[in-house]
Amino acid sequence: MSSPLEPFWALLETNFPLGGPRRYLIDLLGREVIGELEAAKLLAYQRMSDTYPCPHPGGDGCPRQVIEMSDGSYHAVCGNDPRECDDLVLQQEDVEHLGVDPKTLCEAVAKVLQVKAGFEGLDGLVGAFKVGTFIPDPGVRQPVFLAVRCSETDYAEVLDALRSRQEREAFAVLVPTDRFITDGTARQMASFGIPLLPLNDVIGVEDGALTALVDPLTFFQRIGQTGPGTTTTAPSVVAQALICDPDTSMNEIVKECRACGHREV
Repeated sequence: MSSPLEPFWALLETNFPLGGPRRYLIDLLGREVIGELEAAKLLAYQRMSDTYPCPHPGGDGCPRQVIEMSDGSYHAVCGNDPRECDDLVLQQEDVEHLGVDPKTLCEAVAKVLQVKAGFEGLDGLVGAFKVGTFIPDPGVRQPVFLAVRCSETDYAEVLDALRSRQEREAFAVLVPTDRFITDGTARQMASFGIPLLPLNDVIGVEDGALTALVDPLTFFQRIGQTGPGTTTTAPSVVAQALICDPDTSMNEIVKECRACGHREV
């Protein structure tokens, strides 16, 4: 059974491109998740780490320096005076730097979501890429992009930039999560027929391979469609019902509403 990857997508969104010593990533995401991501080749060895993140960053001697010892072990040593965090004794595998390559990420996502891969970096848009093309019918080609940001404003700006570049062409945008996508932004993009797909909702992992948690065609068929039902984020609550006993007086109902923070209508 596929396991969701919500913590990974959330961490990737705020630390893009994600990378760090294996031991550090294991502490953040768990050994099982890191093992699955390595098997799926989303996380790959890049180099040996020469620093190790600190629990309380600060000072000229931060982050901790990784020093190889004569016995083959590694020590992560605080360079501040006085020391602000403890030294760590590590093994070689602990300090191997694992990282996410944007091209590998986009190609893996394209395969799972049944998109024809065609990775491209986008000039002037850091953290935004063309993943590939969705082809619903012969002769119909709809671009699919990935955008990674960590604030509501930044997402609104990059989505506007993509829409401007594509002019009137229909397309879709993948995002790691929708936690920084406001309802207003989602509704605006839906009104243009541009669906937003949070990867944490649709891609999981099983036996070292990425898997689709939902049928991706259900999502991509909304490209170019406008109107109700095209947004991926939950709608705002605009009204709540207060159920009262028939014998409850109006004064008591008003008091209960005020106590809950509701205004009279």
